[in-house]
Amino acid sequence: MLRRVKNPAYLVELSEGTLSTLRHMLRRQRFAILLTMLVSLGLASLYVFTARPEFTAVATLSIDTPKDTLFSKERPYQGLYAAPDNQTIDSQVAILQSEEFARVVINQFHLAEDPEFMGGKGLIGRLSQLVSDLIAQFGYAADEESKENLTQRAVEQFERRLSVERVRLTSVIALSFSAGNPERAAQIANAIGAAYIDGQLKANHDAAKRTGSWLQERMQELSKQASAAEQAVVEFKAQHGIVTVESGTGNQLLNEQQLGELSSQAVSARAKTTDAKALLDRIQDIIANGVPDATVTDALHSDVVSKLRSQYLDLSAREADWSARYGRNHLAAVNLRNQMSQIRASIVAELQRLAETYKSEYEIAKQREDSIKAELAEAVSQSHMDEQAKVTLGELQSTATNYRTLYNEFVQRYTESVQQQSFPVAEARFVAPASPPRKQSSPKPIRTFFFASAIGFLLGLGFGQLRELMVGVFRTRADVEAKLHTNCIAVVPALAEPPLKRLQAPAKKALRVQGPIPALSWHVIDAPFSRFSEAMRAVKLAIDLNEEDKRNRVIGFTSTMPNEGKSTIAASLAQLIAHGGTSTILVDCDLRNPSLTRLLAPEATSGFFDLISGDMRLSDVVLHDESTGLQFLPQSMKTRFAHTHEALASQSTIQLFDELRNQYEYVLVDCAPLMPVVDAVATTLFIDSYVYVIEWGQTRFEVVHDAFKGAGGVYEKLLGAILNKVEIKTLGRYDGYGASYYQNKAYAKYGYTD
Repeated sequence: MLRRVKNPAYLVELSEGTLSTLRHMLRRQRFAILLTMLVSLGLASLYVFTARPEFTAVATLSIDTPKDTLFSKERPYQGLYAAPDNQTIDSQVAILQSEEFARVVINQFHLAEDPEFMGGKGLIGRLSQLVSDLIAQFGYAADEESKENLTQRAVEQFERRLSVERVRLTSVIALSFSAGNPERAAQIANAIGAAYIDGQLKANHDAAKRTGSWLQERMQELSKQASAAEQAVVEFKAQHGIVTVESGTGNQLLNEQQLGELSSQAVSARAKTTDAKALLDRIQDIIANGVPDATVTDALHSDVVSKLRSQYLDLSAREADWSARYGRNHLAAVNLRNQMSQIRASIVAELQRLAETYKSEYEIAKQREDSIKAELAEAVSQSHMDEQAKVTLGELQSTATNYRTLYNEFVQRYTESVQQQSFPVAEARFVAPASPPRKQSSPKPIRTFFFASAIGFLLGLGFGQLRELMVGVFRTRADVEAKLHTNCIAVVPALAEPPLKRLQAPAKKALRVQGPIPALSWHVIDAPFSRFSEAMRAVKLAIDLNEEDKRNRVIGFTSTMPNEGKSTIAASLAQLIAHGGTSTILVDCDLRNPSLTRLLAPEATSGFFDLISGDMRLSDVVLHDESTGLQFLPQSMKTRFAHTHEALASQSTIQLFDELRNQYEYVLVDCAPLMPVVDAVATTLFIDSYVYVIEWGQTRFEVVHDAFKGAGGVYEKLLGAILNKVEIKTLGRYDGYGASYYQNKAYAKYGYTD
């Protein structure tokens, strides 16, 4: 299945056509647009030449937030600042725009009594000031009660002149103020910034003062609470006999220290008792076994035993040597053995003495250990008794310590608050104070005239478009096709009314068109290469191409209102067709206003009513023009007839047109217009198709719509519409697509003479 693809070039042409339509609308409404622009420029000129010059001074402030606050551990006077957040900056902007600072500056410079400041801008302000002066001259000066109203008006005027904005995303605020004097503008801008900084200093000082007062009251309470807590600790210790001593790990209870010391002593005593017992047991074993060897004597740590042992060993070596050399019974060997026995006896005696000593030491150590164990048991028992008191004491000491620490902290903060009162710090500072501006900020003539021209052009464009919509008349083919949903078969140019032209005198007894007629009706014959003649050919071609009826055609010509040119169109088309050699008859069926008969046959004495009444035959009333071959059936009724629609709808009329259809190839009927009478609706019984004549630039959309509401039969048989009396030179302004094709040069090659 084939599908139609939209051509992008068509969209381009449509866009160009829209621009062309806009361009021609501008041409049509150029005077309205120009007038609107002139009015706008006039108002702008009035504003520029009557407005007081305004000068705007700009001061910039930087908003800085200290990193350290009054209750931080770091000192707040180290010059450290942090960038404030967006909410803080917006809050400061709102504060700068508050009424409080406005009133401060107004009172400082007495702006409420300054007529230049209180007067409005431009002509309105001057008129208002003039009225106020006149009222004051007649004794209606402001009384005491109205001073507040005057101040309030000054505040409103001040707020209108003040502008506070944040500079991009920085913490800098631009403060602008407009005044009639550049020096005054700079003074007020700087005064606002100074008032803001002073306000911050005062606010910080007041806050520090309030904080110091609160800290002082709180310090007194904390001092009393700390003293009471410390006194409770002392009383509790005295009541329970608790004594604390200082140690490497802090204060401890005396009982706890004693318990630790006794534990250490008990361990030491037990070790000594064990050592003494071991020595006693060892020496008793030596005594029982005889002379100790060298290892045992070393363990005893006795010099006497060691010396005796050395002597004994020396004698033993000599005795062994002599016994080996001289024999065991030698007197010297025997003597050595006797000495050895004496030394052994001395060693045993010394060991017994040591054993008694070790036994005594063991008993002493045992007694010492038992004594320490008894004291340790008593201390442990006392410790169990002091556990509950220790817990309570710990709570009391902790409370006392907390109160004392908090008191010391408040003392430190109170000292800082006193310092801040003596040297308050503001969170804002001047980056660049305002200086008197060199150029006025308003009015700016060039900008004002530019915007006035632009606004005037836009308003003029809207006004022109509104005029276009309010006119609502047919001007282009597109209007006809859009409003009537039918074809616009011809655009007929307007022709000047030429002098009357008299037809040639008819031959004797010949029935012809008689009398003088306007040369306008003969234009298709006199100017065959004109636009008008070509438009008539377009109408004939549309009739010939009508596929619905290929028989001899009966074509009716009607319009909305009289004087739209339907009769001229019908006569011209009839002449064009008849001049071409085709049998054609023109019938005047506008029975109440037979304008066609008055134009072509004003002296006719018989016609349409004579035929339908049966008084005469068709050949007796039809007039003939030999120069064109046109035949004309006039309307001969000389008096007004109220029931013309019944005559048109009668059977005799239908039979008449059946006869005309059979005798002529073209039957052109000039019908009555739709709005004044209903006669045109009655002609639907015998007319095949209608051509609707619309006067260009005069016939309104809604009128045509109302006309067709009661003429449905005419609309159903509508062949097409004709735009008549078109101003060709003006048409190009309305028809954006075909504007360039209505110029004579486009048709010159085809022999057009107009």
